[in-house]
Amino acid sequence: MVLKKRNLIALGLISTMISDISFAASNEEQLDETKINNIIQGFLVDLNNVPSNACITLPGFGHKLPAYVKTSVLQTAGGEMRKDIDSLIKNKLMTVKINAKKGSLYPEDPDYIKGEEFPLSYIELTPEGEKFLRHDKSKPIISKSGNKIVFLTNSFCAYVLYGGMEKFTKPTKNPFDNNPHKVSWVNFLWKPDLSKTPWLADEVLMDALPYYPEDYPKHNSKKENWARIGMMLEQSDDGVWGAGEKPYTLRW
Repeated sequence: MVLKKRNLIALGLISTMISDISFAASNEEQLDETKINNIIQGFLVDLNNVPSNACITLPGFGHKLPAYVKTSVLQTAGGEMRKDIDSLIKNKLMTVKINAKKGSLYPEDPDYIKGEEFPLSYIELTPEGEKFLRHDKSKPIISKSGNKIVFLTNSFCAYVLYGGMEKFTKPTKNPFDNNPHKVSWVNFLWKPDLSKTPWLADEVLMDALPYYPEDYPKHNSKKENWARIGMMLEQSDDGVWGAGEKPYTLRW
């Protein structure tokens, strides 16, 4: 009788587990082209999420603008203002006060030497520049000398147009990390949105953008200047798909 009771309890537990698994599976979002397009289009609305290829990164190291930077990174070897920096000023994205003071670099700067001073220039943002600025900060890295290095970058980023998904990998658990979620790598097309990024009408700034368009079969009716990039999509604990952590990094 006791054995029969135990068997009934075990069967009840198995039934509950199967029910829970079925419920989880029914709530799990399926990944298809429509869902992928909706996820990526929504993600790219924010300038903090556009590919780095849609951004002009200012040379040198620095905290979020306005800030001081080493004067030499803004100039050519001959001491003239770099063309891209000059164009950013002409397009009223920022102002620069050359050699505003002499001082030391930030301690996290890879070129930092304790007690050493350099001519520093002050970069100030304009209201227009604030709309397009993105500031990125890397995780700390310990150098061979034991110094903590953090890479800080200021970039002016363009709005982008989404050209659609080309292909995606079958959702699967990444076998090379401890992340329990399913992931999928998606290749898609994009290009700068010139209508929302007026400063790209400047040829110098357009050339400074690390954006390399090509023609692809999906858009072979005419040259439309689409570029290709990949993104990692990831499923959450609730089974909902979205952009993964560091989405432009292939994590396997």
